[in-house]
Amino acid sequence: VTGATGGLGAEICAGLASLGYDVVVAGRDPRRGEALASRLRASGASASYVRWEATDLASAHAVARAAGGRPCALLVNNAGVMGRAVSKAETVRTNLLAPAALTLALLPALRRHDSPRVVNVGSSSHLRARRVAAATLESPRSDANLLAYAQSKLGLMQLSLLLRASLPWLT
Repeated sequence: VTGATGGLGAEICAGLASLGYDVVVAGRDPRRGEALASRLRASGASASYVRWEATDLASAHAVARAAGGRPCALLVNNAGVMGRAVSKAETVRTNLLAPAALTLALLPALRRHDSPRVVNVGSSSHLRARRVAAATLESPRSDANLLAYAQSKLGLMQLSLLLRASLPWLT
């Protein structure tokens, strides 16, 4: 689960742990990530933390290595950013490119499971975007009007459709 060190991500981890999943808490804050994994283990769950920085696409391979060759039943791409605090480029990298990179890095582990799933957390804001503009990937400007956020969520939705169409074994 990405973006797992707080909010929705932490709740998803707790829910999956209660269902018996071996949970990997992926996020950028080691203190919060280790604390969540520790709480989950204290409740009897199997959980570990791996540092994952969405703006560093290479960190997807660190998460894939954390799978240790084991089958991966479920990937939840939950991490996301939006608003004035981040640039348009960072918004698209975090919300679209990072989940795509992580999904591709985990494909071998997902393939080893009987019925693997990828869940990409979207937003109805995708309805405000007609397309994902390539220029957005280079823009240092703030995403004040949330257009980059809408574009990134539209792209994430398209990624989900492409995965489903091209990898029928992945649900």
